[in-house]
Amino acid sequence: MTGPGTGRGPGARVALAVGALVGLGSATATAQPFAGDRTLVVMVGAPVGGARMARIDASRRALAPSILPSSRLQTEWRTALGFIAQQGPLVDSKGRTYVVGESGEVVVIGRDGTVLSRTATRGTQPGPAALLSDDTLVFVDGAGEAVAVRDGAVIWRSRFGRASPLHAAPVALDDGGVVVASGPDLAVLDSTGAERARVVLPEPTSHPLLSALGKVVVVGDSGAVWTWAPSAEKAVRVGGFGSDIDGSAALVDAHTLVATARTQTHLSTVDLIRGVDTKLVGPLGGERWLGPPAVDSSGVVCAVQITPAGEVAVAIDASGSERGRTLLAGPVGARALDKVDPPSARAPLSPPSTASTPPTPSRIASTTPLVVDGEGHLAFATLAGSIGVATGLVAPVDAPQAQNAVVELVADACAPSPGRPGAEAAVVGLAPLPPRGLVALCRSGLVVAVKEGRPAGGSGSPRL
Repeated sequence: MTGPGTGRGPGARVALAVGALVGLGSATATAQPFAGDRTLVVMVGAPVGGARMARIDASRRALAPSILPSSRLQTEWRTALGFIAQQGPLVDSKGRTYVVGESGEVVVIGRDGTVLSRTATRGTQPGPAALLSDDTLVFVDGAGEAVAVRDGAVIWRSRFGRASPLHAAPVALDDGGVVVASGPDLAVLDSTGAERARVVLPEPTSHPLLSALGKVVVVGDSGAVWTWAPSAEKAVRVGGFGSDIDGSAALVDAHTLVATARTQTHLSTVDLIRGVDTKLVGPLGGERWLGPPAVDSSGVVCAVQITPAGEVAVAIDASGSERGRTLLAGPVGARALDKVDPPSARAPLSPPSTASTPPTPSRIASTTPLVVDGEGHLAFATLAGSIGVATGLVAPVDAPQAQNAVVELVADACAPSPGRPGAEAAVVGLAPLPPRGLVALCRSGLVVAVKEGRPAGGSGSPRL
């Protein structure tokens, strides 16, 4: 092992597991200490704004802290990075965009689209990244090593876990540390990469880590849900989804998770306190749910369905009642997706034999995760690579029927990558880019910034 984490024994790990503080990013709290008998909370505070973790923050709700563009969408800038991207972009509080390439290269882009730095990390098979409180970017590579990059240089490496081609998205801590995972191995690292605490789960996880109730929440690759306080020697199983999930779970409230079944037939919730799992929306006829749901500021769940008509966004409240739906794109992309076997027909995941094992195809995203904001705007990308925003999807509770949403598109913003599987989404991820902007990362390595145009400028973007 290399880096500052070398040579730390179990005693040191327990003694150092006293300052962990996680920013939840939920409607009920912005930060909460990990529970434990000897926990000492050190309030440092996380930067405000941006998208510092996969799906914005540790709640994984995809709820943007800033307002998304909603009308007269237009391209602000386009920057080609020259590599294939597998993970979505991150954005710091200064509006800088961070991208990790397929070979581990880290690129930082200024608010005007200018490339500020490129860093070759030699990190193979990089997983999703997180931005720490000092804007250090951390990801886990296929060797089970956490790699930290800041100001155009690798500042530390810490080998904490076994080799794995699939990694859970890390959770950044408000005290400058980070919780990382590789396969079944979880560890808390401080801002220098030194190990504070660790645990080995009974199963591997490739889903983003969450934070709730003062603990790390882990959804295993079986769909089981575990919680871990870093002062504890073991993780505790608190429930499960019944099967593996598609992408990421998200917090609906302080203690309830929602996720799409890996079979794409239904959405389910798990109560972290009671351990109860519930089908929020049951199995459907010929329709499929794609990717992880987003949760707006009122707790309404938004998800994408593939229907005979095409790609449809659906809003559902906590009781499972539909609050609105709108067509995002026609059936062209949906037909392309149906050319591959559904997840239920694919071979189950098997443990990797070496660090060079390629990612399992069933873990490649087939759709772009949604992003929502506090004003009811829903940002999305179609399977064909268009970027759009839907406004007015969620009808008021007392409305006699769902209102008609307005959808605007920047057509064909991302083209499918040559030579890549047809089931991959052309857009890897979206993130808010203030003021009233949105940044999209194409799988081809093209970064596209979308902004809201002025009323007097041009004819605007097409509406559906």
